Amino acid sequence: MSKTVSLLAVLVISILALSIAGIQAVKAQTSQGSQLTVTISPSGSTTMDMGQRIQFVAFASGGTPPYSYQWHSNGDIIPNATSSSFTFEPNYPDTYEISVTVNDTLDAQATSNKTSVIVNSWLSLNIEQGSAKTQVGKPVQFTAQVTGGTPPYTFQWYYRLSPSGEKMAGATSSIFVFTPTEEGTYIIDLVVKDALNVQTDSGPLPLSVTLPSEPTSTSSTLPTPTLTPTQTAPSSPTPTSVSNRSNAYPASTIIIVVSVTAIAAMVLLIEQRHRQTEKPKSSFSAV
Repeated sequence: MSKTVSLLAVLVISILALSIAGIQAVKAQTSQGSQLTVTISPSGSTTMDMGQRIQFVAFASGGTPPYSYQWHSNGDIIPNATSSSFTFEPNYPDTYEISVTVNDTLDAQATSNKTSVIVNSWLSLNIEQGSAKTQVGKPVQFTAQVTGGTPPYTFQWYYRLSPSGEKMAGATSSIFVFTPTEEGTYIIDLVVKDALNVQTDSGPLPLSVTLPSEPTSTSSTLPTPTLTPTQTAPSSPTPTSVSNRSNAYPASTIIIVVSVTAIAAMVLLIEQRHRQTEKPKSSFSAV
């Protein structure tokens, strides 16, 4: 009887030993053949602007589920980021390295790859307006200065005539030269987008347009002196100068007549004296 009990005890102990060994072998095989791993997406390098957000997703495999997660930024624990997905929305521009750590039920642990996130500053827009007032037909230049965001930028200018009218597409560069065609108040507007489709608006830029100033009635109705025919330079002598010339001719004639008369008188006087001198000589010869 004692021998039978001893054999049964040995048999039970052997079966328990074999069962424990089998369980350990199965655990060892499971551990070696299915190692705990985790990856995240998106991977590699990502660029974003302030105000944007990006969602990361962890993919764990192997080990013994269920899993627990903890997300990290630049090696630091991110509070409350303990699920398989994580939405990243930064508070300031910088470069971040995002990763996740996973633990399984048996406390096995795995750390994911690190992905780099470059966060640019807020997209900002400033407008230089040449003038707030102009006249019909006189151009006004608007110049846009953009900072932040992710270049390159795209531009779209608009304008409308207040209070009615729809916005119409204008120029597509950073400089817009606007020439109004009628009087009124125009509303100029600019929309800028960066490479990530983040956009900002300049807001309404009013431009007051008036008609060109017209000449005054005095300057337009009164003739200038040069336009009157009587004030042009005369091309012929005046009647006064003609009468002066006609009076000058008789004076010359009188002078000539007086001169001729004087000469004739002198000739007669000389001839008379000559005769008086010759008469005594002829009587003396006759005697």
